[in-house]
Amino acid sequence: MLEQLLNNIKQGQEIRENLIELKKCLKGNRENQDEFLLLLQYDYGLFRQLLCDEDPKVRKNTAIIIGELELDGLLPELLEAYKEEETLFVKTDYVKAFQKMDCETYIPQFRERLHQLLSSKFTLEQEKHITEEIRELTDLIGQYETTGTHYFIGYDEAGKVVLTTNRLHPEVTAKQLYGCSGKKISGGVAVEYEDMRDFMSIRTWQEILFPLPLAKNMPLQPKEIAHTIMMGGLIEFLDGRHLGGGHYRFRVELRGKLSQDEKRAMTKKIASALEMESGHRLINSTSNYEVEIRLLEGKNGGYHTYLKLYTIPDHRFDYRKRVIASSINPVTSATIMELAKPYLKENAQVLDPFCGTGTMLIERNFGLPAHPLYGVDIFGAAIEDARENAKGAKTVINFVNRDFANFTHEYLFDEIVTNMPFVSGKQTAKDIEELYELLLNKGATHIKKDGIAVIYSQDPEIALLAFKRHPEWKRLDTFQIYQRESSYVYIIQYTGTK
Repeated sequence: MLEQLLNNIKQGQEIRENLIELKKCLKGNRENQDEFLLLLQYDYGLFRQLLCDEDPKVRKNTAIIIGELELDGLLPELLEAYKEEETLFVKTDYVKAFQKMDCETYIPQFRERLHQLLSSKFTLEQEKHITEEIRELTDLIGQYETTGTHYFIGYDEAGKVVLTTNRLHPEVTAKQLYGCSGKKISGGVAVEYEDMRDFMSIRTWQEILFPLPLAKNMPLQPKEIAHTIMMGGLIEFLDGRHLGGGHYRFRVELRGKLSQDEKRAMTKKIASALEMESGHRLINSTSNYEVEIRLLEGKNGGYHTYLKLYTIPDHRFDYRKRVIASSINPVTSATIMELAKPYLKENAQVLDPFCGTGTMLIERNFGLPAHPLYGVDIFGAAIEDARENAKGAKTVINFVNRDFANFTHEYLFDEIVTNMPFVSGKQTAKDIEELYELLLNKGATHIKKDGIAVIYSQDPEIALLAFKRHPEWKRLDTFQIYQRESSYVYIIQYTGTK
């Protein structure tokens, strides 16, 4: 089929239609691409000729195919065709083609084109296509350089934020606030502050969201939303907290009762309206964005605006370079340790029998210093990852690659902390039951009398049945962590008597 399409195009038969069909065959199909390149025999003269065709849709599809095939040898001709192209809807596809090729040498020319577009005025009819070209140029340039990236400097700009947290335990974060005031709200903590650094190091918040007070209770009308957000001082807010000036790359996040398809369509319309309303100070970007404009549906159906700034560095979990599918989220782990803190003691000797990549032990040490720390896991790759993570966290942990059933140690531990394996495609309910039995039986031989175990479980029914079979372990406290996943933290104590 590829050979027939190529022959048809060479013979001038229904060129546009055959190019469209060829584009479909090549898109994302490496095997077809390789076969087609063999058919071409490195003769790209046909493409050079098609870039000069009088039909703009022929030029458009030719550019797309050149990009799909990553024909870097045609870059000079493609760039020249892009510069000479007068049909606006075609120019965007040239830029999309450039994104798949090695264009580093030509970035200054693309930057000049972007500046030209940003500093010019266009008719309403032209605006849609110009906006699309600006967006793609921004993504293209962003692949090679960070020029235009903004640097956050607004730490000491007094204001209000919402710290999103574990929905069931916002109090864990609220009680750690010093130098600023906070109150629990749905899904987090509303904070009034003089200096953001007063809460930046707290390990139990998930996101920092800045409310835009003048842009709330908005009807779901793209142009009205864009106008209200801009009049609400968005650009002034961003400029006042950043070095860099110029335009900001953004995305829109819409959260409410709409279906996924409805959200996608509406998000696209709102983003386009924001680009136009801001005079392209805002540029919608699918990657490398600096600002998320989050629109949350309120109880009365109106939408409220919050800003998430990706320009704010967050180094709390930089240590976590390596993870596996079963690794616990570090914010969840930090929250667990704060909940368990009344039962923990400083400088405790701590053991994790199923340590994975080490997050629970690392966060245990951050929550309250402990020494020594031991992590055991049967999977060697996880242990290697854990060693790297502990090194990044500057935390001394003794990791042992061994089945916990065969683990031995010369002295007893004060605490056991662990994220228990859970029922999944690889682990049956019976497998997990056996691991709980191992934890409670073997754990009893490694912990001091009255020692504490902090167990994060995603299989509460299995956990509770296991505790009933082992009266030597006394349940002191229980915290639900997530409702949807039905996950809990159990604080149990080894009494030493059955």
